[in-house]
Amino acid sequence: MWAWVLVVALAGGVGWKYKSKVAAEAETKGGPPKGARTPTVEVTEAKTGEIVLKLSASGALESPNRVELAPRSSGQIALIAVREGDRVRAGQLLVQLDQSASLASLANAKAGLAEAKSRLAQAKIQKTATDSGVAGNLDQQNAGVTSAQNDLNLATQNLRSQVEVAEAAVKVAESRVGVSRASLKSAESAVAREQASLANQKSIVERQQNLFEKGFVSEQILNNATTALEVQKRQVEVANSAAESARQQVKLSEADLGAAKASLGQTRRVGQTAIANAQARLSQAKGSLRVATGNSAQSPAFAENIRALAAAVSAAEAQVTTAEVAVREAALRSPVDGVVSARSADPGALASPGTPVLIVQSDGWLFFRASLPVENSGQVSTGFPVEIALASGEKIAGSVASVAGVADSANRRVTVLVKVVNASKNLKP
Repeated sequence: MWAWVLVVALAGGVGWKYKSKVAAEAETKGGPPKGARTPTVEVTEAKTGEIVLKLSASGALESPNRVELAPRSSGQIALIAVREGDRVRAGQLLVQLDQSASLASLANAKAGLAEAKSRLAQAKIQKTATDSGVAGNLDQQNAGVTSAQNDLNLATQNLRSQVEVAEAAVKVAESRVGVSRASLKSAESAVAREQASLANQKSIVERQQNLFEKGFVSEQILNNATTALEVQKRQVEVANSAAESARQQVKLSEADLGAAKASLGQTRRVGQTAIANAQARLSQAKGSLRVATGNSAQSPAFAENIRALAAAVSAAEAQVTTAEVAVREAALRSPVDGVVSARSADPGALASPGTPVLIVQSDGWLFFRASLPVENSGQVSTGFPVEIALASGEKIAGSVASVAGVADSANRRVTVLVKVVNASKNLKP
């Protein structure tokens, strides 16, 4: 057990200044009051310093990786290459179980695999000879299916392209109908405006006529009003003519739209007929291919036999893999760099699964496990500097690696793990 101290250095400044009430009044009035004595005040410069917080606790060093080496299956120990205290490297062979039985099993499994592969190869040769007579016909029917499929793809593509062109023509015609209808609406609005102007001009002429008859206006004014009326009549005629022209244009654009839609329908019908014919040819070609495929399977027993032999090869390969694993698992290797901390058996003994033969602990760096009262745990955090005093009086530095999130319910203490670098390997877990 070692004692350790946590040190917190908090920099802070403390400064103060004092002035008595009497002195303050004296400064305000220009001097001290009669009978009063001015107190003497000492002013000290504010300085910074460290507030050191020390928390003491005891604990023990432990390895971050403690590995118990035990076999996966029972076997007699042939070799143990290390003893307690020996240093080991990751991957180093530490324990070797007797491999005679596992090596024999591996040899038998490999022989069985070779035999299974030989039988499968012979069956494939026999099947190839049987299938060669119908291979040519099968290729021919495959080519027929490919040709029919290409014809169907071409008919589909042609229909798509032609429909796109016809639909574009419909959209153009629809756009022209919209434009002509808008022009007609504008022309009809112009007719309505000119007719309103004509009605207004007629009222002006009638009013000027009454005024002329009564002698209030000259004949020239009346003539001007009459002339303006004639001009407005011609404007109405022009507007009516433009409106009629717009109506004709609407009829023409609507006729073009109807023709474009009819062309689109015809294009779809022709293309769909071509696709149907191509699909019929493809269906016929596929039927011929099915017949050829059926002829190519004249000896289904060969195919079934090959599947069975392939399954036998897979089973033999699995047996080889299992035997290889058994051979590898007879050798126990260290998973880490470290030191052997325990040895519980000797060569000749029977090793069993779950019973460690060796215990290896990594010691490149160690954990120092200690505990603090729960009321002090909030003063410690990850990275906190730690000084550990060994029983020999030597002091080593470390830093807090983790602080438990909950306290022990029995003693209300919180576990703290301190990481300590052990490059010299002098510290022992």
